[in-house]
Amino acid sequence: MKRRSDYSRLPLTKLLLVGLLTLLSAVAFADTGAKLNITTSPGLFPEFNHDINDYIVRVGADDKVTINVDAPSGVTVSVDGKPFAGQQFAVTLKKLTPGQSFKIVVYSKGAGRNKLVETKKYCVRRAPSDFPNWTIERPGTPQAEYYVVAPNLFANKPWVIVADNYGAPVWWYRSKSVPVDPKFLAKNRIGWMNFGPGEERSLDGKLLREYLPAGNIGGYVDPHELLQLHRGADNYVYIIAVWRGPFDLRQYGGLDKSYVLDNVIEEVAPNGALVWSWSTYDHIKVAETDPTWSFLLGSTNVDPYHMNSVEQSGDNYVISLRHLNAVICVERKTGNILWKLGGTPRTESLKYVNDTYNNFGGNHDARILPDGTLTLHDNGTTQGRPPRGVRYSIDTVAHTATLIEQMTDASAPESGFTGSSRKLPTGNWVMQWGGNPYFTELAPNGDRVFRVNFTDGAFSYRASPVAYGYVDREDLRRGMDRQFPR
Repeated sequence: MKRRSDYSRLPLTKLLLVGLLTLLSAVAFADTGAKLNITTSPGLFPEFNHDINDYIVRVGADDKVTINVDAPSGVTVSVDGKPFAGQQFAVTLKKLTPGQSFKIVVYSKGAGRNKLVETKKYCVRRAPSDFPNWTIERPGTPQAEYYVVAPNLFANKPWVIVADNYGAPVWWYRSKSVPVDPKFLAKNRIGWMNFGPGEERSLDGKLLREYLPAGNIGGYVDPHELLQLHRGADNYVYIIAVWRGPFDLRQYGGLDKSYVLDNVIEEVAPNGALVWSWSTYDHIKVAETDPTWSFLLGSTNVDPYHMNSVEQSGDNYVISLRHLNAVICVERKTGNILWKLGGTPRTESLKYVNDTYNNFGGNHDARILPDGTLTLHDNGTTQGRPPRGVRYSIDTVAHTATLIEQMTDASAPESGFTGSSRKLPTGNWVMQWGGNPYFTELAPNGDRVFRVNFTDGAFSYRASPVAYGYVDREDLRRGMDRQFPR
């Protein structure tokens, strides 16, 4: 099965080649780059390092930034297209508005030659005043090149951000609402859901389409999922929330008149036409709400399912339902449930194998890898245990789900909601730890190689990793420059 914006679009040989070229570039610059020092006032983020290509600067009300260069012998530097100079010098740029950038180009002596050759090109961009803040830890070598995040929840910020594996924001867009689930849908196209209609844009910010309900059932677009298929036509899949009722839920511990929030999957053609739909309420009784979430049923408006991810699995869909504490697989052709893992047992339920917990708690982000294994972010909500990323081998003949991998992080002792766990084909995991304000990349042995800590009281619903070579840095920069021309 082809994936949308992650690593499986790139063969391992290409990933290794990209990594090798990056290493050779670093070696070529090692002699002079380690001695070159660039600072700015206001300061750069991240701090200058010759391996880091992109930076932001938070300019004050005077719209002015001063760049200080300290270059070693044999190295000359150009700032914002100005003449190359060596040794120590400073350049002040005025009227740099939010989003605009300037380049710093470094030339040094070529090996065995007297002429100078371009060694490195840096991009510095002014961040908006309300742009999110974060800190970075990089104790190892990440296997993702970029991460797509939206650190907005609880902070009501409008930003979609592509950051590199040094934590530097390379691309961003201010959404018209509060974006929730941004991701690359294809090279140079990013889509996301909002608390309102979702949107898809090119890197220059141009609106390509909005995601709206396609059926005539009413309701509104749910922000939890956006999926582009690669099965024939490149249809889109998202969730529509529809209130149904009133119903008498007293037999389930509820009220005599309650409205039930139904989660309806809609598969929509690029022209906006409805292709296929599936209603949770039509196929799953309210009685399957996990007992640990039954307290939710005691109100007038109830959310017994809480669908939060939809994943293509061949001709079927794998779905995560938070308030069932379960994952199900739906046959697209018939709408039947083929299997269920976790939650209240039913005929199609699979048996856990090698899993100490034998349950989920507020699960999110169910994904199917190319080898057919299932990954999932298990928050441990209502279970009194830490969140974890899990991976299972599914055997539909034996009706088993065998745990083959589990990831935890001591820095994430609990998680109440949201979250994502993405297994990279090169071995590492990228984990957004639920409602915690940080995401990490972990090696298979659990060692942390990268961490971003959001410091504005916000967190990102998911953290979507992007493969080396999937999107070109210069394309990201050009897209930003077209959004914010000088």
